[in-house]
Amino acid sequence: MNCSYDYLEISEIWEETETQLPESDAISAGWMRDAHATRARRLCGDWSGKLKLLRYQSRGNVLRLRFRSDHSRHYAGFRAKVTVTDCEYLYVYTLF
Repeated sequence: MNCSYDYLEISEIWEETETQLPESDAISAGWMRDAHATRARRLCGDWSGKLKLLRYQSRGNVLRLRFRSDHSRHYAGFRAKVTVTDCEYLYVYTLF
């Protein structure tokens, strides 16, 4: 999806691994984190009307939120509210 101004990208992470990197001439020893997304949704900024409320319910327990702006419009920002629901053996995370 091509977004003209700003966008929020929501990705659900199903696997996240950490690999220890050996020390070499090029890099220092450390950890490299690799994440794999199963589902991603991109929401474009919309300046045509009223502020819209986004509701998103995840299937897992890890989400990655990425906000991208071209800095052409300047407004107050955004607000996020996250709730967690315990459904016996299943947790439901909802982003408001």
